[in-house]
Amino acid sequence: MVTDGLETCDADPAAIASQLRNSDAGISTHVIGFGTTPEEQTILSSIAQAGEVQLLGSDNTGQLMSALFEILEELEVVEETGSGEARNSPLGVGRIGEVGEFELSVISVTPNANDIVATENEFNDLPTANNQFFLVTVSATYVGAASGNPSFDLDYLAVGASSSSYATYTNTCGVVPNDLYSVTDQFAGGTTEFNICWQVESADAESLVMYVESFLSFNDPPVWFAIQS
Repeated sequence: MVTDGLETCDADPAAIASQLRNSDAGISTHVIGFGTTPEEQTILSSIAQAGEVQLLGSDNTGQLMSALFEILEELEVVEETGSGEARNSPLGVGRIGEVGEFELSVISVTPNANDIVATENEFNDLPTANNQFFLVTVSATYVGAASGNPSFDLDYLAVGASSSSYATYTNTCGVVPNDLYSVTDQFAGGTTEFNICWQVESADAESLVMYVESFLSFNDPPVWFAIQS
């Protein structure tokens, strides 16, 4: 159950969750609060306790995706993802990785974005021969104490089977839909979503992973993200 507030229909969701849990079907009602206050989360906890399941909170798209995938992994609907520490162990779509002063997650992936880019962006033609556009939508939440900008503070690169690295600043798909560089400064707790686009060799498209580095923390290793749908 995903909720953005409390029950307003004169029912008792905790009692219903308990009935479902104790029924022959044995249904478990995991609870995710979206944009709920600490007080509302405390009240929602009674539903999770009645259903003997998890209560998770989320305040933005990235956190909501992460909460959903955490429950889906527990239910073995999707496989557990990597740690993000190495190329062969990337964080899965929807999972959050901390890079510098940002929490990042991949929200969606368009492996072959040729038509989207050419249609929506007057500055772009179709990619060159044997290449294709690869579009990734990212959520970034600033968790530092002052302010930051994910377009200037972080570097987003992709690498595939050929081990060639693709950088956004040399292989951009134009202004739209590659809108990374239109992102404004974020303050503590601020979240923004943007698209990243590379022009990649078609042979690399099915093996691409993204790695993100912080320009402000040179000693920190990159964080790796899966960008396959």
